Amino acid sequence: MPKDRLEILQKAFMATTRDPALLAEAEKAKLDFKPTDGPTAARLFAEIYEMKPALVAKLKEIVLPKK
Repeated sequence: MPKDRLEILQKAFMATTRDPALLAEAEKAKLDFKPTDGPTAARLFAEIYEMKPALVAKLKEIVLPKK
């Protein structure tokens, strides 16, 4: 995706997350609403993909249900 379009979508998303009606609905539903901006989300996903295999295996043990 072209960088300029990505930035437009990211800004629009973050603007939406500040919408008073959306925030009121989230509060009404008792949701913990903490949106993350695009660059932060991209960095977090990049860090996940860069994890060492031993750490990935340990996380799988913790997170995935035992069969």
